[in-house]
Amino acid sequence: MQHRLLKRCRLSAIEELWRTAAAESCGLSLGEFSAALISIGEKVNHGQPPGSMADAAEQISFFRSLHLNELALAQACALAARPRGRSFSPDTAVPSPRPPISIHRLRFARA
Repeated sequence: MQHRLLKRCRLSAIEELWRTAAAESCGLSLGEFSAALISIGEKVNHGQPPGSMADAAEQISFFRSLHLNELALAQACALAARPRGRSFSPDTAVPSPRPPISIHRLRFARA
């Protein structure tokens, strides 16, 4: 019973983060956004030292420390760049007509 309550509390916190990030305006579903959060958290152990396990409160605290708007936008771009239902293969990629411009160059080109 307590396990189900913990899951429900975590889900409501992730829904809050999804709204805070305005992820829906980027075209991300709650499932896509939460999958990105969970993946990031697992990769860096939710900011905890190696070998320790983060509890639900520490996980949510870690998620709140992220730049959620930027995360949602980056995830939406990543998902849009990859056709749904197909894995990316360099052999089937369509070459870009122009070389990509880095965001770094754009930001400082205006200054």
